[in-house]
Amino acid sequence: MPETNAEYIDVKTAIERGYGSRSTLARWAQKGAVRSFRQGSRLMLAVNDLDAVRVTRNAGAISEADVVASLSRQIAASAPVLSPASRAKLAELLR
Repeated sequence: MPETNAEYIDVKTAIERGYGSRSTLARWAQKGAVRSFRQGSRLMLAVNDLDAVRVTRNAGAISEADVVASLSRQIAASAPVLSPASRAKLAELLR
């Protein structure tokens, strides 16, 4: 079952975004390097996991901004859902 806060994309979209080939993405999912689940016949992949694998594989060729963006998505995916009151309080604290 997918995490409710995580963003998932299908293999076709992952290929279009340059994460890898169909066989590479399927292998990562099978090995557990990327969280995945089936939605009918489509294999859905966790975007933050794809980013993490990309960072690991391309450590020398990736920019600091890409690493920060990837880590930000991972943190956001694991964060609890905030109530409107909690959001307001957090916004006040961050001013």
